[in-house]
Amino acid sequence: MKKFALFLSKDGGKNYRQIIEQNIDKSKKEYEWSIPDDEAYVTDKARVLVAAYGDSIDRPLLNDQSDENFKIISNKQKSLSTSKFRLPFILALILLLLSCSAVLW
Repeated sequence: MKKFALFLSKDGGKNYRQIIEQNIDKSKKEYEWSIPDDEAYVTDKARVLVAAYGDSIDRPLLNDQSDENFKIISNKQKSLSTSKFRLPFILALILLLLSCSAVLW
């Protein structure tokens, strides 16, 4: 694995059309994402997909997604807004590898 990529789903994980970042170095342990204050991001069915890939992003070696939906709301709304989402890559990778090894056994 050479790089990681992060994708956003706004429909509970059915589609991951929004690229958050696609050239995250494998040595990074966290990624801080400042969500733009744009109505296009507002959803109550957000999920994030982490993909590990080698030479081509089109052929991920491993991937895993959020287990549950989370909300992204606008700062224009009168409640607390989700402005940053931190993903511990090492934890995600370990969980992904454990789930893959369980399938192999």
